[in-house]
Amino acid sequence: MPVTPCRPKWKSSMTDRERFNNQMHYKPVDRCFNMEFGWWEENFQQWDIFVKNGVTTNEEGDLFFNFDRIEKVSAKVWMHPVFTRETVEETPTTLIMRSEGGLLVEVPRMATTPSRISLALPSRRPTTGAREGRALPRGRPHPRPGRRGSQGEAPPYS
Repeated sequence: MPVTPCRPKWKSSMTDRERFNNQMHYKPVDRCFNMEFGWWEENFQQWDIFVKNGVTTNEEGDLFFNFDRIEKVSAKVWMHPVFTRETVEETPTTLIMRSEGGLLVEVPRMATTPSRISLALPSRRPTTGAREGRALPRGRPHPRPGRRGSQGEAPPYS
């Protein structure tokens, strides 16, 4: 079922793209960029406004509230293949899980930010076991250029 906006779009003299780019580069804008960073999954089942209007995802929520359009492009720039997400331990108040990125995290049962317990790969040195086949290959551009190595490449293992 298509989502119908609940209100008209804010009036403006700029396109959403022009406004976003200008705002991100500290240039003049006709108004601030109107966006939401997302909702918790529980909101889609618990908030009457979402349930009554068939809103089930963040993208549908953005359309429903007629926020400025924002698109994203994604690519696999980190570990590949990812770790299998698994629950390591459960308590009445928390879950201890291994994330897709290999982090061991403690997640409160009430949706909130998880606390990191340990890293899957504590260093970039070659190791055996969990790291096998998951590190960035030599010469492959590092996901955050300029952070390590030269010309944004992952440093060679020593």
